[in-house]
Amino acid sequence: MTAQQTHIAQVILDEIASSPREEFCLPMPSDPRLLAVAEDILRNPAGRQSMHAYAEQASLSERTFSRWYKAQTGFSFRVWHARARVVQAIEWLTEGRPVTTVAFDLGYETVSSFIEVFRTHVGMTPGRFAAVVGGDKP
Repeated sequence: MTAQQTHIAQVILDEIASSPREEFCLPMPSDPRLLAVAEDILRNPAGRQSMHAYAEQASLSERTFSRWYKAQTGFSFRVWHARARVVQAIEWLTEGRPVTTVAFDLGYETVSSFIEVFRTHVGMTPGRFAAVVGGDKP
């Protein structure tokens, strides 16, 4: 990379780092049954239980579980679960863990699927995010 390209890349990274950020939140459900499911997911974000299994854990039908989760968190269960994984990814990337390690530790079958989910929720790739926050580079 030339000095000019390096300078341009640094300017872009500086702009991203200084741009206003929308807070990335993960609202928790208030119902104790749903909260127990949410806490289980946060303890094990790589878990591969189905929504049906989580609904059973909460002693709810899948439809009721889904409806209540959306009402209490503002997100469908699937989106909330993906966001929970992204929250963990952000923590690990900030610690400097490599993108590939984070992807597989979160249970993704491919790094590219992790990158796509991360980009959808954060607005940049995990490698770019790690570079901005000073973690590992891709």
